[in-house]
Amino acid sequence: IEELRSHSMGNNLTVGVNVSLTELMTILTDVAAKSPNFGYCAELVKHIDLIANDPVRNTGTIAGNLCIKNQHNEFPSDLYLILEAVGAQLTIMESVGKTSTISPAQFVSTIMKKKLILNVVLPPLDPKVFVFRSFKIMPRAQNAHAYVNGAFLIKFNTNKSSVESASLCFGGIDPKFTHATNTEKFLAGKNLFSNDVFQGALQTLSNELNPDWVLPDASPEYRKNLALSLFYKFVLNIAPEGNASIKSQYKSGGSVLERPVSTASQRFDTYKENWPLTKNIPKIE
Repeated sequence: IEELRSHSMGNNLTVGVNVSLTELMTILTDVAAKSPNFGYCAELVKHIDLIANDPVRNTGTIAGNLCIKNQHNEFPSDLYLILEAVGAQLTIMESVGKTSTISPAQFVSTIMKKKLILNVVLPPLDPKVFVFRSFKIMPRAQNAHAYVNGAFLIKFNTNKSSVESASLCFGGIDPKFTHATNTEKFLAGKNLFSNDVFQGALQTLSNELNPDWVLPDASPEYRKNLALSLFYKFVLNIAPEGNASIKSQYKSGGSVLERPVSTASQRFDTYKENWPLTKNIPKIE
């Protein structure tokens, strides 16, 4: 169905839900390069690249990933998390032809009998005031569910002296937990880079994080500390250069470690004095 596999660019970016994750990455990369207001899509691509592996991303679609989350709320869907954090909307069509627009968080609790997801709508975010980052902590570089994943969107005022609104989303905490709503409310109107405000935000976040424990998940204590650490990492990552409240030795904690593909070589030396031992000989297949 063409409508489910197409995408269009206007004020918003609209992508059909039958687009594969690999195709979605290509679309987002192109859009991020063309429009500054969709520059955050480059961050989405980095996160989608951590989902499963190449064969799965080549065949798995947006709708497939989101519907798993709909039917199994405990699934720590990375796609759901990043779409919810940036304020994306899903267009739903019912069998009678009626359409409605809902958020990913609303979709999770929606009964999809005789309904169809048509597309995902991504909004423009002005890079002068919006900052988006996402993280995924998992046992392997790919092909693994997250212990905890986080996606954070902050809207600052024009001079970035205070937070106008915040969207702090976590996965891997509890099937019903997505937004750290108390922390989002706490940050509104405050300077995120003030030590007192940040400590208060950490305390508020700690109070509202109550991870469940369903084996073989990691322990609740570990996942809670991991979520707090991701928020700390986010703040370090977006802190302005030269900010007096953040010591230079801590700033590197905001960077994501790059782990390139490993390589190795093995060399066998030969010594003439030991010949015929170690002497090279032609090998005939």
